[in-house]
Amino acid sequence: MKKTALVILTFTLLAGCGKHEPQSTTETPEIKGSRIVFPLKSPQIAELRLALAKPAESDERSVPGRLEWNEDATVRIFAPMAGRVSQISAQLGDKVTIGQGLATVLSPDMGSAQSDARKAQAVYEQVKSQYDRAHDLADHGVVAAKDVEQAKADLATAEAERDRTLRQLGVLGGTAKVIDEGYQLRSPIAGTVVDRHINPGQQVKPDADQPEFVVTDPDHLWLDLDVPELDLRHFKVGEAVQFTVSAWPDEMFSANVKSISAMVDPQKRTVTVRADVNNSSHRLKGEMFAEARVTEAAPKGIDVPDTAVFLLGQKQYVFVFLPPNAFERREVKAEIRPGGHSIITDGITAGDKVVSAGALLLQQMLEAK
Repeated sequence: MKKTALVILTFTLLAGCGKHEPQSTTETPEIKGSRIVFPLKSPQIAELRLALAKPAESDERSVPGRLEWNEDATVRIFAPMAGRVSQISAQLGDKVTIGQGLATVLSPDMGSAQSDARKAQAVYEQVKSQYDRAHDLADHGVVAAKDVEQAKADLATAEAERDRTLRQLGVLGGTAKVIDEGYQLRSPIAGTVVDRHINPGQQVKPDADQPEFVVTDPDHLWLDLDVPELDLRHFKVGEAVQFTVSAWPDEMFSANVKSISAMVDPQKRTVTVRADVNNSSHRLKGEMFAEARVTEAAPKGIDVPDTAVFLLGQKQYVFVFLPPNAFERREVKAEIRPGGHSIITDGITAGDKVVSAGALLLQQMLEAK
């Protein structure tokens, strides 16, 4: 039994001694100057990403913006004094004329102003009568000339006070014909009521945060665009700009650039460009979001992803795929463009495949040579 076990152990040891560790069959890439040749079906090739170099095309980008009321044709009407709204005369969407009443407000302050105007008028009429009598008596030699001059001066003072109180009433929208404590909120321009923030019975005050009414001419709007610095060269005062809105996504609208801001927003790195919009159709509305179209003419060169281009010192390079298993580093002249693209003007041709991910890994392999 012991002899049998010894024989088995001997054969087992001999069998174990007869085995050899497998030899590594992995081949390393071959470096030939600026070219790297991988073994066929090398797993390292699968780690690289390729992109097709193609002729550069025109680029169209969108610039965000917003439609706003044209402030040159818009007024925000505030109550000139505290009071209570007794009547609303204009509703949203109503067209109004210059001086048309929008609402009536009852105010004790207006009552005082009306009373002052009535008193000033009464004083003026009294002083005017005294001046006329003095002038008549002077013509008959009854009173001295100095008395006439004094009466004339009193008349001028009374007239000035009367005019002042009447002008004040006019500005406040009131009248001196009756003392009813009421004044009118009136529109100083012809246009359309586009906003209203008061209701009957509501208290108003002159230091309110928002106006009681907004009146504008909806035929004319402003388009304010937030233009990135890189796209600012496409906008010039007086030139047309095309834009779309969500309500009519398939229709293009036009505006003319009115002004370009003198400063760049330090946070967003954009410049405000304002354009005039003809809105005679009234389809566009204030506060609508818009997108302007910027079309970049096709540059001369080859378009590749900007991740394909890398720097060595002051020079630019890409790696070009040479089928079936080689990659060649080439010096190029490239210009980085918006949208993750680079335009190459020298070094490759359309139809080449360039490494868009993994180029630095290939460069490290060349440096490790």
